[in-house]
Amino acid sequence: QIAVKQIFFTFGTWFKGKKCIPLTSPFDVTLSRYKDNINVVQPDIMVLCDTKKIDEKGKYHGVPTLVVEILSDSTRKKDMQKKLDLYTDTGIREYWMVDPKKEEVYLYTFESKEIKDIKVFERNMTVKSICFEGLEIEVAEIFSV
Repeated sequence: QIAVKQIFFTFGTWFKGKKCIPLTSPFDVTLSRYKDNINVVQPDIMVLCDTKKIDEKGKYHGVPTLVVEILSDSTRKKDMQKKLDLYTDTGIREYWMVDPKKEEVYLYTFESKEIKDIKVFERNMTVKSICFEGLEIEVAEIFSV
């Protein structure tokens, strides 16, 4: 929760007054690999740039530009395998996988349903978004109380 709070605060400040908005879970995101393969996930943090795809009931029918998942013992395998695969296939452009045990952030970027790049950020480094120039946070800050 500390990592979610720190990242969301940074995102909230950076996106203030901009077109895109950051949100935290619980917020359902429905992603389709194809017509018969529909998946509903709740990323820890997501950035939506197509806010017109939120209907009058508050349901979102788009694809986040950026998602953040905080790894935990109970979600580690799903976040590192199943969600990585799902996010690669469904049009998300950037995925931050935050590992509190190692105090690292893995930043994946996707293009044409393939992993375009992977960057690893350690405690003494600064995570810099690929999709949003200027959006950045020090890794040490993510894990500080």
